[in-house]
Amino acid sequence: MKKLVLNKISILSWIFLFIFSCQNPKQEALQKVKDIKLDNICIKRYEADMFSIDTTYLQQELMKLQNEYIPFLDVDLKDKRNIDQIRAFISDTLVKSIFLKSRSEFKSLQFLEEELTLAFKHIKYHFPDWTPPQVYSYISGLDYENPVSYNGDQLIIALDMYLGQDFETYLMMGFPKFKISRMTREYMLADCIREIIMTDFTEDYFASNLIDKMLFEGRQLYLLDQFIPWDENQYKIGFTKKQLSWCKDNEAKMWAYFIENELLFSSDPMIINKFTNDGPFTTAFRNDSPAKAAIWVGWQIIDSYMRKNSSVKLKELLISRNTQEIFSMSGYKPSRTGF
Repeated sequence: MKKLVLNKISILSWIFLFIFSCQNPKQEALQKVKDIKLDNICIKRYEADMFSIDTTYLQQELMKLQNEYIPFLDVDLKDKRNIDQIRAFISDTLVKSIFLKSRSEFKSLQFLEEELTLAFKHIKYHFPDWTPPQVYSYISGLDYENPVSYNGDQLIIALDMYLGQDFETYLMMGFPKFKISRMTREYMLADCIREIIMTDFTEDYFASNLIDKMLFEGRQLYLLDQFIPWDENQYKIGFTKKQLSWCKDNEAKMWAYFIENELLFSSDPMIINKFTNDGPFTTAFRNDSPAKAAIWVGWQIIDSYMRKNSSVKLKELLISRNTQEIFSMSGYKPSRTGF
């Protein structure tokens, strides 16, 4: 009987260990920052309040909102020209239709508030003195170059830039298809944290050659990975799932191409841009490759460097400009095969 009880305890222990080891990334992330004290993030929805205004009393209603939404209403509301400009925007037929679509798509932003709260806790875990911003949402009028803006105090999210790749207005406006593929809610979190990284954790830096640029961008992605470890990698780098798979399948081939063509230490701006600029694909590779493929390789080099040098802290990684040392100490050398 005693042996049977012990066997049952042993089985239960193995089940517990199995379940614990199979925690999903979100659960692991929650566990890591469970002791970090931070109020839950609440997104102030400017678009909801703005488009509910009775335009008959536009000036008076705007004045009521001004203190709550200074980033949007930091103008002289006694000036008729400012009032007329705002009236024209919220009365525009296209803008109103975009607002209605955004309201339908984002009835609640609780999903993003929870994700941002967790992400901000991870930032504070690594950088305790960092102060979270106030977060706002709004309708930008299809400003696709700036889906997220951040100035150190306010994080501002354009909801109309995440209405889904099937939103016909994007095509009607002539937006590049490679950008439209990223205009979904799944990319919102990574876009937000990337803007914070570029403002709060990135110093001005000039890449003198391709490997410099690859490792600089790779550092940003590694940091993004530490701040939102549960998010899928495709959203962090701005790829589709198919493009990310292409990189994984062709990692060794890309590396061989850089080596054989002596590109890593090229200072030619055209070479650097060819492999690191955004676009539909990397022209030196196949049409099913993603643009910025070299940046993905840089991310892998940085990841290898940090795994092999566990004593290096994030702050040390961010301030290091010794590309050659990082590269040599990374031990990065995928199996070499040609295209």
